Amino acid sequence: KYSEIDKLEVALIENIQREDLNPIEEAIAYQKLLEIAQINQEELAQRVGKKRSTIANALRLLKLPEDMQNALASGTITAGHARALLSVNDTTDQRILFGRITGSGLSVREAEQQASDLNNGGRVSVAVAPSKKEPPKDPDIADLEQRFMEVFGTKVSLKGTLDKGSLVIEYFSKDDLDRLYDIIFKE
Repeated sequence: KYSEIDKLEVALIENIQREDLNPIEEAIAYQKLLEIAQINQEELAQRVGKKRSTIANALRLLKLPEDMQNALASGTITAGHARALLSVNDTTDQRILFGRITGSGLSVREAEQQASDLNNGGRVSVAVAPSKKEPPKDPDIADLEQRFMEVFGTKVSLKGTLDKGSLVIEYFSKDDLDRLYDIIFKE
């Protein structure tokens, strides 16, 4: 006779083997199975008939921020895009790449290349002439820029002071501009 845990385990395995699960649902199911059955990824891979690397890659998707997981679940981005996002070391750069993927419809290969460029210090910004030494940025302004970048998923610059200045939000295509418009005027 099956215990409740056994029944739940069988139901989860059957659920995983259905073809119409999105990558996030599949990853959540793997996570639940690991917790319920108290097994490791290798044992889980054997039970569901997949490679351990497949399980590990699926579980990594759960490390994405919630909005990126939602984009993956809805099909806005692919698992390949998600892996490119996961490869980005810096969270702001990850946001920037996510904005480019959703705004410009980057291919997985383009996203992987841009992820690599971002990890190697590449930015899409105007280079400052070496002779001009910029004064250090006010930490409060830098923090605000960072928060704007996280919201907009693209490069944002504040010029001026906290009392007066301008806000520059960069975009890289018509789709990217439309995406920013939707963020700003979503009410």
